[in-house]
Amino acid sequence: MNKVRAGFTLVELLVAILILSIGLVGLASTMAAMTRWQMLSASRAEMTLLADGKLERLRAAGAVLSPDTAELRIGGSVDTPADPHTDIVVGPSSRRFVLLWSVAAGPATTRDVRLRVRPEVDVPQTPAKLDFATLIALKQ
Repeated sequence: MNKVRAGFTLVELLVAILILSIGLVGLASTMAAMTRWQMLSASRAEMTLLADGKLERLRAAGAVLSPDTAELRIGGSVDTPADPHTDIVVGPSSRRFVLLWSVAAGPATTRDVRLRVRPEVDVPQTPAKLDFATLIALKQ
C-alpha cells in the first residue's frame, strides 16, 4: 500500500522563506527611498514658499519706491552674502534658510532680480540651493 504524504519538505520551506525575504528587503529599500524623496519634496516646497514671499516683498518695495528700498539697489550676489541683499529666515519647519539676491538694471523702469535660497546648514534631505529670477517694476 502506497502512502501519500501531505505537506512541504524542509528544502521547499527554506526556498519559500528565502524568496519572501528577498521581496521584503526590496520593499523596505523602496520605502526608504520614497521617504527620502518625500522629505526632499517637502524641503523644496518650503524653499519655494520662502522665495515667493521674499519676491513679493521686493515687488511691494518696488511699487512704493520709498527711501527704504535698499533691497532693490543695484548690486548683491547670489553666491556671497552682502548687505542689504541677504536675509536669514526660518521656514515653517523651523529650519533656517539663507536668501541671497542680486539686482541689476532691467528693461525700462524694471529691476532684474536673481534670488537663491539655500539651507543655513547642509542636510541630505534638503536641496543644496534653489534659484529664482524675476523682473520687478519700479514705481513711476
